[in-house]
Amino acid sequence: MYPGRSLWVSEVLWSHHSPDRLFAAFNGYRHDHFAPYLYTSEDNGRSWSKLGDNGSVRGGLPMEPINALAESEDIEGLLFCGTDGGLYVSLDAGATWSLAHPDLPRSPVHDLVIQERENELVIGTHGRSIWVLDIAPLIEGMAVKSPSTTDVLTVSPPEPLAWQEGWGQRGYGWGEAWEPEVTLPVFLPNNGDYTLEIKDSTGVGGTLQFEALRRGWQNLSFVPKDGAGTEFLPTGAYTLTLSSASDPARRAQTDWSIVDSE
Repeated sequence: MYPGRSLWVSEVLWSHHSPDRLFAAFNGYRHDHFAPYLYTSEDNGRSWSKLGDNGSVRGGLPMEPINALAESEDIEGLLFCGTDGGLYVSLDAGATWSLAHPDLPRSPVHDLVIQERENELVIGTHGRSIWVLDIAPLIEGMAVKSPSTTDVLTVSPPEPLAWQEGWGQRGYGWGEAWEPEVTLPVFLPNNGDYTLEIKDSTGVGGTLQFEALRRGWQNLSFVPKDGAGTEFLPTGAYTLTLSSASDPARRAQTDWSIVDSE
């Protein structure tokens, strides 16, 4: 706990999967204290263990106050946590966390409700309306322990990029050079470092390193340059290959292209 200060109880959640298990979240933002306080008890509240680390450990919850919790009724270990910075998901009962989905806004989440029949998570935000997230792939994958969702490195194809003559040029003398940025949606099965190779049919392209990434869904961004990092890649078809630095055999590929601008 935070010494010398009282924390507000933001959520108390009884587990669907054990009569003696419950979760409790506390919020200290009124004292300018933004650590994520999340605890679980396996003995009806007699003793407690902290979940989500302290906001600084890789794989833990970030330094954002917690506002809401939700637990899947169908899948033990599937938890959702709404904070002042967005929505996070845990696939291992709160031991590790990642962003729930890269397309959700990074805004305060104040309420979470799972519609079990539809396998949808209803998300109430502050200032960014109500969102509905399809969690059926998660539930179905975890229910049969399928690697398709939780254990396999996955990449989705980015949008084609239209080539522009102005890449690398300054719009104004005091401005930054304009560089195109490509967004690559991925699911990472493990924390760690990853390598992205960008190659055309002849093997020409570039290689990028991403360090200390978290398990889960996220968007990786990169500037399409050659191996030396000096020239932008030309128009054409490319293969994007993402691999784990600790296990290079674990890799995933997708197609992508740079097209002529209209």
